[in-house]
Amino acid sequence: MARDLRALPKAHVHLHLEGAMRPDTLTDLCARHGLERPVDTRGQRFQSFGPFAATYVAACLCLREEADLKRLITEVAEDAANDGATWIEVAPSIELYAHHFGGTAATLQLLLRLSKQVEEENGVGIGLIISAARHESAGEAEALARVVRTEAEALRATRPHALVGFGLHADEEGNPPEPFARAFEIACGGDSPVRAMPHAGEIYPDRGDTSSGPRSVAFCLDVLGAARLGHGTHCFHLRSEQPNRRGSSALMVHVTPCAKSLGRGCVCERVRGAERWDCLNLPERGLLPRRAGRGALGAR
Repeated sequence: MARDLRALPKAHVHLHLEGAMRPDTLTDLCARHGLERPVDTRGQRFQSFGPFAATYVAACLCLREEADLKRLITEVAEDAANDGATWIEVAPSIELYAHHFGGTAATLQLLLRLSKQVEEENGVGIGLIISAARHESAGEAEALARVVRTEAEALRATRPHALVGFGLHADEEGNPPEPFARAFEIACGGDSPVRAMPHAGEIYPDRGDTSSGPRSVAFCLDVLGAARLGHGTHCFHLRSEQPNRRGSSALMVHVTPCAKSLGRGCVCERVRGAERWDCLNLPERGLLPRRAGRGALGAR
């Protein structure tokens, strides 16, 4: 007997907040703030990450008032609920609009407060994943990590689910994860309630590029102590590049591939090889270990 997939309870744990903005909301906010609306790119396939990121940044520029953020979070939660989600983990790009809200710490506090309000109004649980941008400096990432750790510790007793992860996002190509090890130690080390959730393995590297693809996955697993990998699409290449991979990491991690980034109709041309993606068979292929444990930085 057929069942409605929307009616099945589910969680959405790879959700970029601004990227989930409704097209009509983007139109309204741009008009309110006198901004040119970005070109509608629905159904478009980008040749590289750069043009995609530029469109994303343009959408973020219309978030200038508290009411804008409240509307965005509310609508994202409503849309998730309509798809049957009872829990969402959203990743805001706060570095793109924090200057409108008094800086990074003040913006994070505002997002946490608004998320709590939307939870109470809509019944969908919301956790935040705050990410450093790969193209920013290590110092900026470490400053962000300190803010995240401070806010997470303050919420440990009352809302431990509100701030769940520290991540690493933006263009993987040419921007290796190695400079950000200290930031992850600050945010996720020791007994931190924050888990390491970097993006890795999204873009397959061009010849000579050692910053993306499977090598990025390996570093995020072995050094950053990733509890979850955003995308992780090219972790299947680890076996060919690192034949002795089995057992080299003590972590059993989740991967959260984006459907729009895989296979036919994917957002970016450089994401390829998706026909070999088999998330149910990764441990048997020696790509991810079976045994759970703690990473080098203590992330669980």
